[in-house]
Amino acid sequence: MYTPKHYAVTDRPKMFDFMKDNSFGILFSHTGGEPMASHLPFMIDENGGEQGLVLGHMAKANNQWRYADGQQVLVVFHGPHTYVSPTWYQEEEVVPTWNYVAVHATGIFRAMEDRVEVEESVGRLVDQHEASQPKPWQPDFQSTYSDQMLKRIVAFQIEITSL
Repeated sequence: MYTPKHYAVTDRPKMFDFMKDNSFGILFSHTGGEPMASHLPFMIDENGGEQGLVLGHMAKANNQWRYADGQQVLVVFHGPHTYVSPTWYQEEEVVPTWNYVAVHATGIFRAMEDRVEVEESVGRLVDQHEASQPKPWQPDFQSTYSDQMLKRIVAFQIEITSL
């Protein structure tokens, strides 16, 4: 992503906070020259790996995980954005633009099909999002229904190589 120097943020804790606050992002990968993208909820582990981890899961029916496994991928976390009209400035020599906030996380994708890893990934995501609910829901991984659902997803982690 092109970022003019005067807009660049290099404070990693701020970037991690932004990623956590805007955790529904887009996972990009490619196979045979064909781009692939999935809109997914993510979790951030700033202390995992050398530079942090992006964690998530997706449907096994989504072939992106097969092609992405072991490959470099990109996750885009996007926040607020808006059009900026030249009429908002006092200066006369201005042009319209667009203001936005985004963090691009690049890293190596690793699929995790092990049942324990899948349960842990789903459990952490549920805990994160249910924490603010009046009566937080807890998954019952031993139920027949949960068992069927867990067999249909793949957890993954992306070891961040750059932000």
